[in-house]
Amino acid sequence: MADGFLQVLGLIRWSYPSDVAAFKAEAATMDELRARLYAPLRMEERLFYLEHVVLPCIREQTDPNFKMVLLLGENLPDPWRGQVLDLVSGISQIVPVFEEEGQKHAALCRKVMRAHRNMRAAAVAEFRLDDDDAMARDFVAETRKAYRQHRALLAAHGAFCLDHTKGFAMVTRGTEVSVRPVFAHLWGISQALFYPPEHRKSLLDYPHKWLWTSMPNITVPGAPKWVRGVHQTNDSGIADGVDKLRGWDCPEEQVPMLLATEFAIDLTGVREGWAKLKSRHAA
Repeated sequence: MADGFLQVLGLIRWSYPSDVAAFKAEAATMDELRARLYAPLRMEERLFYLEHVVLPCIREQTDPNFKMVLLLGENLPDPWRGQVLDLVSGISQIVPVFEEEGQKHAALCRKVMRAHRNMRAAAVAEFRLDDDDAMARDFVAETRKAYRQHRALLAAHGAFCLDHTKGFAMVTRGTEVSVRPVFAHLWGISQALFYPPEHRKSLLDYPHKWLWTSMPNITVPGAPKWVRGVHQTNDSGIADGVDKLRGWDCPEEQVPMLLATEFAIDLTGVREGWAKLKSRHAA
């Protein structure tokens, strides 16, 4: 494949109520699922993560040439709907997309991502952020670098994956926020899938833990490239296993500096704001 323009295209699913079968947490009907996802306390927590963890790293990318699809349910109620739109309004890379609720999750994500691909690009690199995660400020730039270095894999195999394995788990328990430096393989964060823009599948068609069975993987264990939000409302259940993850050496006093310089996250502000939010609801 000749050298050419790489489109970098991301996805954030913000509390979208897809078909109930897509969630591990039990919900028998769409009304039950909406009630759980749109519960006022959960909405406040999701808005907090969006404002203080997710958006800073998007706003501060060293390479601003990318697009983020923000997927939301068409029935997302106010005031949450207006607050989400207010938070993202000044970020030109973010495109809010409201979709009918209850759709099959992988098929919907494929539809919205394919709709936003640039068909004139030589290739597209798709990635995702959950609504409580962060990517390093140079993630887009590093994704372009990986394409330049490894694009022969695209010609040979039709697709390949870039997986960064070093980052931080930001764990919230009660009013407390702790941060652990950890390694994780194929966790889905700061991970890019490269393929031609006409590729019939999209990133949610590939279970991230099993990408090594579908395409070549480039594994990069260098600088920390992601922050994973960990709490008891994670649908993945990661909160019960985070303490078993392998760590990497990082003096505790350096963590706030690394979060600020690499992810544009103000850890002191996060801790203070989270404690106030939880304490207000506990009163």
